[in-house]
Amino acid sequence: MTGEENEQTLPSDTIHHPLTATICHLRIQLGSLLTERIKFLSKIKLLPFLPSSQKNDDDFEDLEVDYDNNVTDLYRFISNFQWQEALQAISMNPIEAKTWVVRYHEDENKGMMWRFLPLHSASARQPPEAVITALIDAYPEGVIGFLSS
Repeated sequence: MTGEENEQTLPSDTIHHPLTATICHLRIQLGSLLTERIKFLSKIKLLPFLPSSQKNDDDFEDLEVDYDNNVTDLYRFISNFQWQEALQAISMNPIEAKTWVVRYHEDENKGMMWRFLPLHSASARQPPEAVITALIDAYPEGVIGFLSS
Protein backbone atom coordinates (compact mmCIF):
# COMPACT_ATOMS: atom_id res chain seq x y z
CA MET A 1 0.00 0.00 0.00
CA THR A 2 1.51 3.34 -0.97
CA GLY A 3 1.41 6.56 1.02
CA GLU A 4 -1.03 8.02 -1.51
CA GLU A 5 -3.46 5.13 -0.97
CA ASN A 6 -3.23 5.62 2.81
CA GLU A 7 -3.98 9.34 2.58
CA GLN A 8 -7.01 8.67 0.45
CA THR A 9 -8.46 6.44 3.19
CA LEU A 10 -7.94 9.02 5.96
CA PRO A 11 -10.53 11.65 6.78
CA SER A 12 -9.21 15.04 5.66
CA ASP A 13 -9.37 16.57 9.15
CA THR A 14 -6.90 13.99 10.53
CA ILE A 15 -4.04 15.10 8.28
CA HIS A 16 -3.59 18.61 9.73
CA HIS A 17 -1.02 17.67 12.37
CA PRO A 18 2.00 15.59 11.23
CA LEU A 19 1.90 13.36 14.33
CA THR A 20 -1.80 12.67 13.90
CA ALA A 21 -1.23 11.75 10.27
CA THR A 22 1.65 9.45 11.24
CA ILE A 23 -0.46 7.69 13.87
CA CYS A 24 -3.32 7.26 11.40
CA HIS A 25 -0.96 5.85 8.78
CA LEU A 26 0.51 3.42 11.31
CA ARG A 27 -2.95 2.28 12.38
CA ILE A 28 -3.95 1.65 8.76
CA GLN A 29 -0.73 -0.21 8.01
CA LEU A 30 -0.93 -2.26 11.20
CA GLY A 31 -4.56 -3.05 10.56
CA SER A 32 -4.00 -4.19 7.01
CA LEU A 33 -0.95 -6.28 7.90
CA LEU A 34 -2.60 -8.02 10.82
CA THR A 35 -6.20 -8.55 9.77
CA GLU A 36 -5.70 -12.12 8.56
CA ARG A 37 -3.40 -12.98 11.45
CA ILE A 38 -5.94 -11.72 13.98
CA LYS A 39 -8.77 -13.66 12.34
CA PHE A 40 -6.75 -16.83 12.68
CA LEU A 41 -5.36 -16.23 16.15
CA SER A 42 -8.63 -15.01 17.62
CA LYS A 43 -10.04 -18.49 17.08
CA ILE A 44 -7.43 -19.87 19.47
CA LYS A 45 -7.96 -19.47 23.21
CA LEU A 46 -4.79 -18.09 24.76
CA LEU A 47 -4.78 -19.08 28.41
CA PRO A 48 -1.87 -19.34 30.83
CA PHE A 49 -0.33 -22.70 31.48
CA LEU A 50 -2.69 -23.94 34.19
CA PRO A 51 -3.99 -27.44 34.72
CA SER A 52 -7.02 -27.82 32.48
CA SER A 53 -9.26 -28.31 35.53
CA GLN A 54 -8.37 -24.76 36.65
CA LYS A 55 -8.92 -23.03 33.30
CA ASN A 56 -11.98 -20.84 33.15
CA ASP A 57 -12.40 -18.14 30.49
CA ASP A 58 -14.23 -15.90 32.96
CA ASP A 59 -11.14 -15.76 35.18
CA PHE A 60 -9.16 -14.04 32.43
CA GLU A 61 -11.71 -11.66 30.94
CA ASP A 62 -10.40 -8.50 32.55
CA LEU A 63 -7.05 -9.02 34.25
CA GLU A 64 -5.85 -5.83 35.87
CA VAL A 65 -2.95 -4.77 38.11
CA ASP A 66 -2.14 -1.51 39.84
CA TYR A 67 0.93 0.22 38.39
CA ASP A 68 2.05 1.53 41.79
CA ASN A 69 1.48 -1.64 43.81
CA ASN A 70 1.81 -4.80 41.72
CA VAL A 71 2.85 -4.02 38.15
CA THR A 72 3.78 -7.04 36.04
CA ASP A 73 7.37 -7.81 35.11
CA LEU A 74 6.46 -7.43 31.44
CA TYR A 75 5.08 -3.93 31.91
CA ARG A 76 8.09 -2.90 34.01
CA PHE A 77 10.48 -4.12 31.30
CA ILE A 78 8.53 -2.25 28.62
CA SER A 79 8.50 0.93 30.72
CA ASN A 80 12.28 0.68 31.10
CA PHE A 81 12.93 -0.07 27.41
CA GLN A 82 14.33 -3.51 28.34
CA TRP A 83 13.30 -5.25 25.16
CA GLN A 84 15.14 -8.57 25.57
CA GLU A 85 13.76 -8.95 29.08
CA ALA A 86 10.28 -8.09 27.78
CA LEU A 87 10.56 -10.85 25.16
CA GLN A 88 11.58 -13.32 27.86
CA ALA A 89 8.68 -12.23 30.08
CA ILE A 90 6.20 -12.74 27.22
CA SER A 91 7.62 -16.19 26.58
CA MET A 92 7.64 -17.21 30.26
CA ASN A 93 4.26 -15.73 31.24
CA PRO A 94 2.13 -14.81 28.20
CA ILE A 95 -0.87 -13.94 30.39
CA GLU A 96 0.92 -10.69 31.25
CA ALA A 97 0.39 -9.55 27.63
CA LYS A 98 -3.36 -9.42 28.28
CA THR A 99 -3.11 -7.89 31.75
CA TRP A 100 -4.30 -4.28 31.95
CA VAL A 101 -2.09 -1.97 33.99
CA VAL A 102 -3.96 0.79 35.77
CA ARG A 103 -2.70 3.89 37.52
CA TYR A 104 -4.89 5.78 39.97
CA HIS A 105 -4.72 9.37 41.19
CA GLU A 106 -3.36 9.79 44.71
CA ASP A 107 -6.68 11.38 45.62
CA GLU A 108 -8.98 8.35 45.59
CA ASN A 109 -11.95 10.55 44.69
CA LYS A 110 -10.40 11.32 41.30
CA GLY A 111 -10.30 7.65 40.25
CA MET A 112 -8.23 6.23 37.42
CA MET A 113 -5.49 8.18 35.64
CA TRP A 114 -4.93 5.68 32.84
CA ARG A 115 -5.33 2.04 31.82
CA PHE A 116 -3.06 0.36 29.26
CA LEU A 117 -2.21 -3.04 27.89
CA PRO A 118 1.49 -3.83 27.43
CA LEU A 119 0.96 -3.48 23.65
CA HIS A 120 -0.24 0.11 24.11
CA SER A 121 2.78 1.11 26.17
CA ALA A 122 5.25 -0.73 23.97
CA SER A 123 3.85 0.94 20.84
CA ALA A 124 4.46 4.36 22.35
CA ARG A 125 8.13 3.50 22.98
CA GLN A 126 9.15 2.34 19.47
CA PRO A 127 10.29 -1.17 20.41
CA PRO A 128 11.91 -3.69 18.10
CA GLU A 129 9.41 -5.39 15.81
CA ALA A 130 9.96 -8.69 17.66
CA VAL A 131 8.42 -7.22 20.82
CA ILE A 132 5.27 -6.06 19.04
CA THR A 133 4.98 -9.39 17.23
CA ALA A 134 5.37 -11.34 20.48
CA LEU A 135 2.74 -9.18 22.23
CA ILE A 136 0.31 -9.67 19.37
CA ASP A 137 0.96 -13.41 19.25
CA ALA A 138 0.32 -13.62 23.00
CA TYR A 139 -2.84 -11.49 22.90
CA PRO A 140 -4.18 -10.71 19.41
CA GLU A 141 -7.29 -9.03 20.83
CA GLY A 142 -5.03 -6.29 22.20
CA VAL A 143 -4.60 -4.98 18.66
CA ILE A 144 -8.32 -4.49 18.26
CA GLY A 145 -8.43 -2.38 21.43
CA PHE A 146 -5.38 -0.44 20.26
CA LEU A 147 -6.80 0.30 16.84
CA SER A 148 -10.10 1.50 18.28
CA SER A 149 -8.52 3.77 20.90
